[in-house]
Amino acid sequence: MLGAAPLGQKIQRDHDILWQDMAAWVENIAVKVRNVDAHMPKSCATEEYQNNEQVDKAAKIGVVQVDLDWECTGELFVARWPHETSGHLGKDAIYR
Repeated sequence: MLGAAPLGQKIQRDHDILWQDMAAWVENIAVKVRNVDAHMPKSCATEEYQNNEQVDKAAKIGVVQVDLDWECTGELFVARWPHETSGHLGKDAIYR
């Protein structure tokens, strides 16, 4: 097909549109956050705690450089907000 965008460009465009939609959606909703005890003995750990611990470990890998030239800063908000406000690790443990 002549003139058709390569598949990679179409996927990227769809990805960008999805993130823009998500950022707009998040800006207009009330978000409720439930506290999860991050300091409990492993013997008492619930499935929710274990899942949270896995997310904390994955987030601790870190972002070496944050691209502030994104078209939609909502992406940055969606990426940072949960851990900055949760009290689990905070932004200093996530973003180096």
